[in-house]
Amino acid sequence: MKNIIVIRHTQSVQHTNGMVGGWTDWELTERGKKQAITIGKYLKNSISFDKYIMYTSDLKRAKQTADGINVHLGLNTIMRKELREINVGIETETTVKWFNENKKKHDDVVYNFDYRPFPNAESNRDLWHRVSRFMNEIIDSNDNNIIIVSHGVTLKFFLTMWLNDDFDTLKDSKIFVGIISKLSIDNNGNRTTESCNDFIPYSDSELDFDKAIRYVKSIFEQCVEHKKEYSYREKFSHTIRVYKWAKKLLETEIADSDVLLMAAIFHDVGYTIDAESHMSYSADICRSYFIENKYDDEYIDMVCEIITHHNERPLLYKKNTSIEQILLIEADGLDESGAVSILRDTLSEGLSEDVSYKRAYKRICEHPLSDEKINLFCVTSTSRKIWKQKQDELNMFIRALERDFL
Repeated sequence: MKNIIVIRHTQSVQHTNGMVGGWTDWELTERGKKQAITIGKYLKNSISFDKYIMYTSDLKRAKQTADGINVHLGLNTIMRKELREINVGIETETTVKWFNENKKKHDDVVYNFDYRPFPNAESNRDLWHRVSRFMNEIIDSNDNNIIIVSHGVTLKFFLTMWLNDDFDTLKDSKIFVGIISKLSIDNNGNRTTESCNDFIPYSDSELDFDKAIRYVKSIFEQCVEHKKEYSYREKFSHTIRVYKWAKKLLETEIADSDVLLMAAIFHDVGYTIDAESHMSYSADICRSYFIENKYDDEYIDMVCEIITHHNERPLLYKKNTSIEQILLIEADGLDESGAVSILRDTLSEGLSEDVSYKRAYKRICEHPLSDEKINLFCVTSTSRKIWKQKQDELNMFIRALERDFL
């Protein structure tokens, strides 16, 4: 039996400054260093660490994660270039905004395994071969207990291979790369996953998303004021949809999932106090909950910061906007488009005095957004692709309405 523990590096500087990761050699933030030490403590209590060998990417953020883990494990680390993040063709400090505006255009409809955003970048096919060589090496080795510290995209490819998905299925992969995944392979080559994509606690209290959801739900249930203007727009249901959209974005976008998902859970709970100032009230409620549950001060500040600004769409194009802030704004906007907008528009029309099918039809037809307006909601390639799909579905429905009305 061979056991492999796969760890994504903890929070690094590019997670907080709106810059591209790739092969740019970013260091961990102070929070990231604390996270790494906590992972080491977790592993010390759950594995026979003296029997493990550790491999790590040679980029600083992965090496520093390994160093933090080894505060508790004390293992020797072997640095491997094969474990680096995908090379996006830029090794200098570059903003995500500049990268998206200047990269080579590609077809969002046809998946191109050989696409390179810049001439010196790796394609997905290149990365697949790089990761495949390393995986085959460790499977064939005599080492039975292995820890691997690497990066989000690289580990997504690794886990896709591990689950015996071939290269052609990569375009449809739904794997979400969490902090840690536990894998095993028996003597017959049968592969299994145990607690795949565990979330490691970074505070005195485990990050329990279900508990937070129940807490937010209880607050909405105790207050009816936020339902008065549009009774059908139930904010807790919206919260759960935004939470799911955030998880969807994290399938391909690399961000601090602990920060983003918790912010999505609390982002609108302030509506129970005041609609106009709900952002700041949401942050206040979230902060009180975190303090009560003894979360880390830095983590509290990060989550509350992006909650406070989640309605500020111009931040999508600000240089230093964090990727977590961007993804929360996008997830919030995705819930306003596509099929759900049909429900919203018809229910809104149903509240008017002169209700009719024709008025509802006209209202729905006015909803689809132009490409210029889409730019107000989406900047990452993932959200833009989802938005386009949702708008295409909406337009198909509108064409069916036109057929019936005209």
